[in-house]
Amino acid sequence: MSQKINLLLVDDNPADLFLIKDYLNESDILDLNIVEANSISEAREVLSTQVIDLVLLDMFLPDSSGMDTYYSIHNDFPKTGIIVLSGLSDKNIALNTVQAGAQDFLLKGDFDSRLLEKSIIYSVERKKNLQLLADSENKYRGLFEATPLPLFIVSIETNKILKVNAEARRVFGYEEDEFILKELSDLFLKNIGDIKNKEEQFRKIAVKKDQSEMIVDVTLKRIVLQDDSYILVQLKDITEQVHFERNRLDVINSIQDN
Repeated sequence: MSQKINLLLVDDNPADLFLIKDYLNESDILDLNIVEANSISEAREVLSTQVIDLVLLDMFLPDSSGMDTYYSIHNDFPKTGIIVLSGLSDKNIALNTVQAGAQDFLLKGDFDSRLLEKSIIYSVERKKNLQLLADSENKYRGLFEATPLPLFIVSIETNKILKVNAEARRVFGYEEDEFILKELSDLFLKNIGDIKNKEEQFRKIAVKKDQSEMIVDVTLKRIVLQDDSYILVQLKDITEQVHFERNRLDVINSIQDN
């Protein structure tokens, strides 16, 4: 990752600050400009006066705690990516922040320099991709949402689901914030692997939120939004068609046997 990342580290624990900065300094990939804040009020002041690409945010600070900490940043600075830092006992809160729009969460004491580096790279890229999609949303939303087949916009690099249409939400039973926690392969009975190396059309068994299954034809198409490439995935439920054809063949075979 060649571009400089302006990173705001928000934590009031000196030991945690020292360890995280030590991890960050070990990276030979990241080019970071690190700014520190020890409270939400300090963090908000930094965000109001400086360009920040990503926030490493401790959930429990002297002037804020829990989800309030996350929303204090996310609601007023929605274009800034957030990685949540939490203790093991706060794991459910951290998961809730991801569902609410955070790019990632890390459990204190459970990550090293490599995992932190990977999380930062992924979070910056994901936030950038989501912003590009948002910038293009007005142009494509009507067509995308109105399509009567499940559609997904998926990252080529990570296979992560970035956007889904209304029909995908209806068919699978997930809300959009549940979809963006998943990779495309999570929707299928068997892993489909790296989609950038897949053929354009194939047939798979998809699994809905209620664990019911359906046979789908999958169509992949590479698209370009704001000079970046993504995969547009279309699913067509052919379960009834396949079952009808199987029953027809069974009848024919039965007649021939007799």
